[in-house]
Amino acid sequence: MRRVYLGLALAAALWGVTFGLEPLNFWTEISVATAAVAAYAVCCAREELMGLFNYRAGMIMAGVAGALLLYVIFVIGGWASKAILPFAENEITGIYELRGAAPRWVLILLLAGIIAPCEEIFWRGLVQSSFSFRFGEVRGWLLMAGAYALVHIWAWNLMLLGAALVCGLFWGFMVYRLKSLVPAIISHVLWDLAVFVFYPLQ
Repeated sequence: MRRVYLGLALAAALWGVTFGLEPLNFWTEISVATAAVAAYAVCCAREELMGLFNYRAGMIMAGVAGALLLYVIFVIGGWASKAILPFAENEITGIYELRGAAPRWVLILLLAGIIAPCEEIFWRGLVQSSFSFRFGEVRGWLLMAGAYALVHIWAWNLMLLGAALVCGLFWGFMVYRLKSLVPAIISHVLWDLAVFVFYPLQ
């Protein structure tokens, strides 16, 4: 478990730098951060990760359906949050201001080619699988989701923290049920592209 805790410390530090160094480009920083933790995961658990890249019929459809369902959850959640929480609108606006830090085509390449796949490799691949082996599958899933949400605390944005928790639970559940990273990666890529590029929620 030491390798997992070291990986979480690395992630916490990198996410802190990403959200804390405002003069630098956010998308460059988060791409470097996610690539670094994914590389760490591969170095620590190459064989275990390879086992999670198994493919079975229907996994592409599961990933697409997962992205659609998560998008609907966020549409409903965003509407409810704005109706209930007085700070929700401003915090969501703050998240979407990050889109202007890179051209649209760069966002597409970074989200689909680096950020989403690398996050899945580290968080659902290394962290969740290790926690599940040590604490049981359900506890491992929940602990991973909590850790995934907490590294976003550096943004000081409760809406982002809540969004990360929901996403961590959702993609973690997909891996828990399907025993593969493939559907979660597909879902993560499509959802990222939808909310940040093609169909933003604001």
